[in-house]
Amino acid sequence: MSKENRRRRIISAAERLFTEKRFHEVKMDDVASFAGVGKGTIYRYFKDKDDLFLNTIVSGNDELCELLRQNIKKDSPFIEQLFQLCVQIGGFLARKSRLFRIMDAEGSRMFRYRKEIRRRLDKHYKEMVSVVAETICKGVDAGEVRRDIPCEVLALFLLGMLFTLSHKAGMMPASARRYDVIVDIFYNGVCGAKEKGKRQVLMKKGVGRIEKAR
Repeated sequence: MSKENRRRRIISAAERLFTEKRFHEVKMDDVASFAGVGKGTIYRYFKDKDDLFLNTIVSGNDELCELLRQNIKKDSPFIEQLFQLCVQIGGFLARKSRLFRIMDAEGSRMFRYRKEIRRRLDKHYKEMVSVVAETICKGVDAGEVRRDIPCEVLALFLLGMLFTLSHKAGMMPASARRYDVIVDIFYNGVCGAKEKGKRQVLMKKGVGRIEKAR
């Protein structure tokens, strides 16, 4: 087994255990057992349990972005690509949400790692925005998405909706906790057919425009 595959197995085992148990309940012996490696092997890759947890939080981002890039190359209709994108990102965020809650609960313990976690997450988030924007630009080129708003801004809007669904799902009715609902709102808007005319009038008048601070 290669070093990279062994490292991935350790992180996969750790993610499963951190998701199922509280931080202090996760033992390195259990991680080693689930990963099928010796306990000493874990310390060849990670300094301690805190370091393992940090790497578990940020793991998988590169693989997700690569998967999204592969979808961009497909010839399927834009709306289908948008739905698949939401399913993949939403599933990833849902899987990680438990880990972020643990990080918040272990605030003092994680303090020394917060800057490093933020640096890595910011890097991955920018990559995700770039990939989502690339998908949305395909919709612009196909004439299905408006051109007056940059693709990167629309990507931020869509990711914001997915993050909200992931972190606030308990506050939503079951009928709203669906990716097709997210896609419908993003693609068609929240206005009914009668309201779209009013929206266009407001946009022409500049109502609701956010001005830059002077």
